[in-house]
Amino acid sequence: MAGQLDDLESTFFTGNVRREAIDRLRAYYGAIGRAADEFADYAEKQQFLKAIYEDFYQAYNPAAADRLGVVYTLNSGASAVPIFQNH
Repeated sequence: MAGQLDDLESTFFTGNVRREAIDRLRAYYGAIGRAADEFADYAEKQQFLKAIYEDFYQAYNPAAADRLGVVYTLNSGASAVPIFQNH
C-alpha cells in the first residue's frame, strides 16, 4: 500500500507542490505507520487501515461514501474482492 501511495504521489505531485504536500502529511503517515506496527497480525492491520480509510472518505465525501457503501463494507466482503479478481 505504501508503494502505491508513493507512485500516486509521484504522478500527481511534482516539484515544490509535492514537497509541500508531503511535508504536511509526514506526521500523519508516521502516526499511521507507528500505530500499524503495534498490531500482531494482518487481520488487525487490515481492520485498522480500513477504519482510517472509512473515516477519511466519510469526511472527504460523505454523500458518495454513503451512496457507494464504502463505510459499510465488511471485512469479509473486502477480503472476497481479491479472490474474485484472481479467478
